[in-house]
Amino acid sequence: MMRRVISLAAAVLLSLMLLPVLSLDAAASTNYSQGWSGDASQSMIEDDYGLFSQDQQTLDDLNKKVQETAEKLEMNIYIFLAGPDYRYQTDSATVIFSDDSYDSIFGEDTDGVFYYLDISGKSPACDHISTSGKAVLWYQDSIDAIFSRLDAYLPASGSTVYPDDIAQALEVYLGLLESCQDTSGGLSYYHDESSGKYFYYKGGEFYVSKSRPPAMDLIYAGSSVITGLVVALIIYFVVKRKYRFKSSTDASVYVSRERTRYFQKEDTFLREHTSRTRIESSSGGSRGGGGGGGGGHSFSGGHGGGSHHR
Repeated sequence: MMRRVISLAAAVLLSLMLLPVLSLDAAASTNYSQGWSGDASQSMIEDDYGLFSQDQQTLDDLNKKVQETAEKLEMNIYIFLAGPDYRYQTDSATVIFSDDSYDSIFGEDTDGVFYYLDISGKSPACDHISTSGKAVLWYQDSIDAIFSRLDAYLPASGSTVYPDDIAQALEVYLGLLESCQDTSGGLSYYHDESSGKYFYYKGGEFYVSKSRPPAMDLIYAGSSVITGLVVALIIYFVVKRKYRFKSSTDASVYVSRERTRYFQKEDTFLREHTSRTRIESSSGGSRGGGGGGGGGHSFSGGHGGGSHHR
């Protein structure tokens, strides 16, 4: 009996441990990544503030540097200088505006960044960098460092904004996009809860997908194996201790053969009718994944990035 219980428990646990491993390639991953078009003409600075209205040459020079950097990094770069009309915009609205503006200009899940520079007069100012495609993994770990470096060149909330200071800050920003770019790939991944999309590398190819990355499956598989082994050992020792007897469990052990005499053996049944009831397993549950709803987004492109207050 003890061996049967242990064997059954081991078989069940082994099956549970193998489920994550067997599901690594069970579902085909749809790759939404669109890459970079190779056209840098749409990479630019949008001066909503009108900061360079009296100095068009400076703006032209900056736009040239933006496009040169876009070509060098092979990704889209857009910089939005938010004017007074955005002074009362909430931080969450700024995130949605940045993500949707990028998708509207360059398309969903293409490679690029959208920099929302808040010089609207809002206090505290809220800057935001929205990343898309490969740029999500390239800059996700560097967002805070980029904002910290730019703080030295940008005006504090409510301060006077000078064109030369902003021009210098934007040049520093373009340099940081080059120096902070992480193209190592590996097992790193990012999950955008708004769109439900994951960003990762698989077999040397970059993926934007709603399927889990291999790194997550490996983690789940490893934890399942360890947990299964621990539970199996516990069950083994508990069952072994519970069914530990000094002699056979045969009923004849408890009968005195010298004092017992059988004259007739007969099997008597109280009833001849037996009934069987089938236990149905519930199948009403649903299994779902991915992130939440759009949260106000007008597009379904996946994004990373972060916000910063000055």
